[in-house]
Amino acid sequence: NVLAKIPNLKVSARTSAFYFKGKQVPLPEIAQQLGVAYVVEGSVRKQGSKVRITAQLIKAADGFHVWSDTFTRELKDIFAVQDEIAALIAQSLKLNMGLVATGPRRAVNPEAHQLVLEGRYFWNLRTLEGFDRAEAAFTKAIALDPQFAQAYAGLADVRWTRSVFESYAGANLRSSAGAREATERALALDPMLAEAYPAAGAVLHWSGRLGEAEQQFKKAIALNPNYALAHHWYSLVLEGQGRLDEALAESEQAIQLDPLSVAALSSRHRYLLMAGRISEALVADEKVAALRPDFFFGTGLRAQGLLAAGQRDEAMTAARSIVANQSLDLRWISDASAVYVLRALGREAEAVAHVEKLLPRLPADSYLRGLALAALDRWDEAMPYLERTPPGLFSIYFWNPLWDRWRDDPRFGRLLATLNCVEEYKVARATLARMRKEQAAKK
Repeated sequence: NVLAKIPNLKVSARTSAFYFKGKQVPLPEIAQQLGVAYVVEGSVRKQGSKVRITAQLIKAADGFHVWSDTFTRELKDIFAVQDEIAALIAQSLKLNMGLVATGPRRAVNPEAHQLVLEGRYFWNLRTLEGFDRAEAAFTKAIALDPQFAQAYAGLADVRWTRSVFESYAGANLRSSAGAREATERALALDPMLAEAYPAAGAVLHWSGRLGEAEQQFKKAIALNPNYALAHHWYSLVLEGQGRLDEALAESEQAIQLDPLSVAALSSRHRYLLMAGRISEALVADEKVAALRPDFFFGTGLRAQGLLAAGQRDEAMTAARSIVANQSLDLRWISDASAVYVLRALGREAEAVAHVEKLLPRLPADSYLRGLALAALDRWDEAMPYLERTPPGLFSIYFWNPLWDRWRDDPRFGRLLATLNCVEEYKVARATLARMRKEQAAKK
């Protein structure tokens, strides 16, 4: 994390790097998958209140050690020794530490620090159980060290992500007060902490305040250009503004920094599909499926992509897998996509049966009801539910072929006006037209 703040140094995200922990993978292969030229590795041993750290910098191309050293310190000084190691690595690479040299570090409670690392791990699983364990870890860290800004930043992220995942299951978006308060506390303690800004930006995004949200992400990236989450969540704001080309570029930046992030890879898959780059989208989706076979979130888009690619049997299989999945977790647009694909393949009765079986299971006022009904062309029934779409999801109406037959219908225009996203929609359609023109010119 300290190395990531060095100007002009690309550092792979911890989540991707730790994927290889404990695995017997040759170092050149690790470097190739992460897209890096050097690897830092080492060991940490604790005894009482002391910690012994062995660290080494290895050049991936030939396996030679560029630098190595051993440090014995008090656990309470763990941040200071991290700064020291980062400075020595930067010196070995002949880099200027720039903004990283921020002066003396405050002592940290070692147990609180361990809990923050634990919380980040469980939060990154993106599961309901993971969210529970992450929030518990961050809360305990705050109890142990109430001045620990990173613990509040982690708590903000998990509270916010949980609420968004619940909305993907059809629930109304819960109050953002908890995430906002945790973010404000983190920034009050450490306004230079890049990790504290994305949750603040996300809260603004889902409140429909896109311009203010963008400024928060720009602050995070200015403080730490290598913070992959900031790039990924910023891409979602750009998507909401209709700036699909910029959203795609920002997601690709996130993946360069965190190449095994399922969340960032899933977003890139969506952007490619909406841009009509079908073959690339399917490749991106295959990587997501390989990393997380149980990740239901993108199944609907996968079915649409297969249909667009002319792989009718595979599209049918994907659509029917959505019908067979009875869980309400992460359904998002999957049911509407399944209906769209089934109808396109002449399975009207299956599509109708799926919606009739789905509706009683969804919350009574869920926007997901509207998506499913609209996919059956039951627009008047769908409208009251579609009007409940959370601001963070308005972009589902911008590019998806689900809505192509409705784009000139006055009722679709009234929906956009009700949601207050008419201008963003105009930008989105113009951006898509330009991207397709540029893509055609390359062929």
